[in-house]
Amino acid sequence: MFAVVQTGGKQYRVAVGQSIEVEKLPQAKGESLEFDRVLFVGEGDQVTAGTPLVEGARVVATVSRQERGPKILVFRYKSKKRVRVLRGHRQSLTQLYIRDIIVNGESTAARLAPPKADAPAAAPAAPAELGTTVVAEPAAPEATETAPVETEGTEE
Repeated sequence: MFAVVQTGGKQYRVAVGQSIEVEKLPQAKGESLEFDRVLFVGEGDQVTAGTPLVEGARVVATVSRQERGPKILVFRYKSKKRVRVLRGHRQSLTQLYIRDIIVNGESTAARLAPPKADAPAAAPAAPAELGTTVVAEPAAPEATETAPVETEGTEE
């Protein structure tokens, strides 16, 4: 399942388990946030487009880190006038980890997660007959790599 969310004046296509970089958000590292501006939700052939938003849809994300993007150099000049201006800019970014997409109260992450085993692992099976013994085969010796032997002088 995927969704298109809007934040910072931009739209992002997200899926559960994905990390995205968006413009700086005020939340600190480790905090959780919800996007309620979901424009589109899709899974396979079933798609829902909002007018302009999808009702009852939310995207839950966790802030992974706050960082700054790469430096962008802006060079401006006017020919024959000795005007040259070089300026740099680094955009502040927030990296988000998408934890869940919720549509009408139904969680996507809960459907995608493998079921947890409530019972402990089963004990190894007993031999079919009493009095028989099961012998494990010995493990094959590990191949060791030997270094070549250097000799002084050559024998020819």
